[in-house]
Amino acid sequence: MDLFPLTREDKYKKRQSHARPLEQIKCAGHIDDIFFLHQQAKQIDLSEEAEMFLGYLEGMNNCVKSNTKSKLGIDLGYLCQNLCTGCHNIQYDNHICNNLFAPSERAQDKLRDIGQGFALLRAYKTKKESIVDVSDIIAAAPFVLFSKININPLWVQKHYQGNKWAAVKAVVNVAYQRFSKFLSAHGDIALRYFKNQPLSTKDAKTLEEYALAKDAWAYRMEAT
Repeated sequence: MDLFPLTREDKYKKRQSHARPLEQIKCAGHIDDIFFLHQQAKQIDLSEEAEMFLGYLEGMNNCVKSNTKSKLGIDLGYLCQNLCTGCHNIQYDNHICNNLFAPSERAQDKLRDIGQGFALLRAYKTKKESIVDVSDIIAAAPFVLFSKININPLWVQKHYQGNKWAAVKAVVNVAYQRFSKFLSAHGDIALRYFKNQPLSTKDAKTLEEYALAKDAWAYRMEAT
């Protein structure tokens, strides 16, 4: 709750309010309404871009220096001391690459769920049909990943004064910027990659070269 402090107006209204006697409080539950809203939210589709961005977030575990091409199973300390020296990826965005792992599949499911909730709220407010777009995923990220992402606390202290909420928001914004650059550079091939469609040897080589030279998160290379 420290992340959402009361405003001066909130505090004033709180001081002016008076607690109601228990007998005046209606205790009727709203569990049926909650289930109904949940069912409505689950029916909202994700935009193609939002689906691909969730796929891109999985790439935060990619590592061009690892034998498996993944950071999974490797201690972050070992990564920093042994694999990251000279790697182009640590030169960008305050060495973000070797200071975190990707959100788990379960965390990504939660991103989808909360994104659908935001889209449902938008549909209610605008009275128009809605779809989950990338902005919903980005907005949902701090609520989910604050406790669901493995990120180096020393890195958070150094760059965000220990504020993990701010660090998570920055990480997701950086990821989206990189994702957008990847789509701009290789849109058609990237689209087929994120949709798990077959890639030609030439296209796979193109994405591998992009991962090696620009962004390891963009493409998962084959293990050596």
